[in-house]
Amino acid sequence: MMEDIVDNLFFGVRVEGGTTANAAFDGFYTKIDAMEEAGEISEAKGNLFNSSDLAEPNGETDTDAFDNLVKWLKHASPKLLNRPCTLYIAPDAVLNVMRAYANKVRTIKDPTWEETLAAVKAKVMAPHLEAASHYCLGHGSRLILTGYVEDPQEKALLTFGINTQIVKNVLQVNQDPENHPRLIYFMNAGLGSVVKSVNRHLFM
Repeated sequence: MMEDIVDNLFFGVRVEGGTTANAAFDGFYTKIDAMEEAGEISEAKGNLFNSSDLAEPNGETDTDAFDNLVKWLKHASPKLLNRPCTLYIAPDAVLNVMRAYANKVRTIKDPTWEETLAAVKAKVMAPHLEAASHYCLGHGSRLILTGYVEDPQEKALLTFGINTQIVKNVLQVNQDPENHPRLIYFMNAGLGSVVKSVNRHLFM
């Protein structure tokens, strides 16, 4: 179950009565897209800026992926950048930014992501910036930057909850096509992702 949740953490789209994992809840991207469509997230509100492509460098002089990430971060609220904040970035974009940074600083052979991120932080004056990269973020240039909320229980801006008390779980015994006994456990739970705020000082 946990692997199914992770797989759909950002891309899940809830379907009432759905029976597949990706239909069990709306993922973070799905909720953010809905907020953008509703006008809660926009360039006018200062919590949206479309990043340029973080593509694989085309040759040894191409530094676009690194430069475009820096350009995107510079559009964030200075208040957000000055506080502890997290950049959500897909693994392939991480690799492309690293390669672009290697093209920019030829004196450092094969810079690590830590060295690359340190350079990004210095460029945008974000001393407490951290990066989160995981396969569940998918591929490509989509970026999210979040701060932390004043919540005594959970300060993260993007949170996920599981309620296992909604209805009772079910244990079922039946037979497979070859008449072997089969034990099936149905776990009933309420699942949900939460974007706590899209205020420009906490989110972009």
